[in-house]
Amino acid sequence: MAGGKQMQLSTSVTESNEPAFLLFLRQQGWYQMLAKIIIKPLRPLIGEQEAKRLVKYGMVGVSGTVIELGLLNFFIFALGWNSDTQKIAANMIAVSLAIVSNFTWNRLWTFAEVGGDRRAQFVKFVLVSIIGMLINSAIFFLSDKYLFGPWLHSVVAVQLAKFTAIAITLTWNFTANRFWTFK
Repeated sequence: MAGGKQMQLSTSVTESNEPAFLLFLRQQGWYQMLAKIIIKPLRPLIGEQEAKRLVKYGMVGVSGTVIELGLLNFFIFALGWNSDTQKIAANMIAVSLAIVSNFTWNRLWTFAEVGGDRRAQFVKFVLVSIIGMLINSAIFFLSDKYLFGPWLHSVVAVQLAKFTAIAITLTWNFTANRFWTFK
């Protein structure tokens, strides 16, 4: 509690219009505490509204990462897609499905106050994401093949390569979506 008031992360959408999951999430103490810890140091740098938006974007990104990693690991380790081409295909499928999930949650929650044509925003989001996917796939491939793969067990190498790709791609995706897709 900052100054006796509970910090709210979504003031742009009335609670009656929010999906039940978002209402549930907003009511969780851990969520409010985590938000305060992250937002407080960012507030002087980018302002409170952008700090809140960045926290939301990050949370949506975590859910997308779970989808992406789950699918990637399923294809590589459960289905045995082990060749370089199969790994790239697995990565692109996983990223594509995470893109759809991320757009939906970013549109409903992170950038809910932004009006405009949803179809146009989706097209822009997909274009940003395709560029991000190409960046992500290149970093994933190079990291797995040359940085981690030669030295580590394949399970560990794939995870480290994927986290490296996600971390680098995050900056591109947030900046392009914030200032172009959902401006």
